[in-house]
Amino acid sequence: MIDFVVVIDGVPHKISTLDSKEFYKDMDDCSALPTTAIASVQDVLDIFNDFKRFGYTDIIVMTVSSKLSGSLNNITCAAQDVEDMNIHVIDSLTTAFILGDVVIEASKLIDEGQDIDKILTEIQRMYDNDNILIYVDTLKNLVKGGRMSGAIGMVGEVFKIKPILELGHDGTVKPIAKNRTAKKSIKAIKEMYLQATEGKEHKLYLFYTDNKEEILKLEEELLSNNSSAVDSSITGLSPVVSTHTGAGAFGIGWRFK
Repeated sequence: MIDFVVVIDGVPHKISTLDSKEFYKDMDDCSALPTTAIASVQDVLDIFNDFKRFGYTDIIVMTVSSKLSGSLNNITCAAQDVEDMNIHVIDSLTTAFILGDVVIEASKLIDEGQDIDKILTEIQRMYDNDNILIYVDTLKNLVKGGRMSGAIGMVGEVFKIKPILELGHDGTVKPIAKNRTAKKSIKAIKEMYLQATEGKEHKLYLFYTDNKEEILKLEEELLSNNSSAVDSSITGLSPVVSTHTGAGAFGIGWRFK
């Protein structure tokens, strides 16, 4: 894991040191929205050199989408400074729970003794089959964090629009539907998921910010209406991602088998 940093009222915090519940309270209380920062080239280089000293020959690094974060650039720069080691840097074009699950699946292939080329091919196949829909209660954080056009955000806030966003396979976040109430948007996002996955075996992912109980209920509802989901998982978003989605956000993701 390469730590990102969240800056709250001018004070930097590594995400591994932040408590999520306290973070949401801090986000409400702070004078300005928190900001995020990526690990420096030197921080990444130190991690690579640690693994080199342990005798590893290959490292697979999966980064947050390059359209959402500058981490790919810093990691690529650090990789170029490491000699006698194969570092495979992959732009996941996604983020959060989907990225984490692919890391877990790749680690299983390593434990099975699969060769590096097969592992890299399977990683790409998984990313190609991933889909994410996101509900945000406010566009303020996305706009201020530079992840969405200010014009879209201004219109959304003025008219109190509750949008549904898609993290596309090109690695960008785009609004694909909008409603005037949260209830209508939540209903729409459920319908989109059920329609897209009907009759197709897949793994279901759900993520939450400060609304875990509601997402547990949503998981139960979706599984009872969709027998083609062969597995499911629920994950809380890290403070880095929550800084941009804001409180009250949640998402539904799925990967076809």
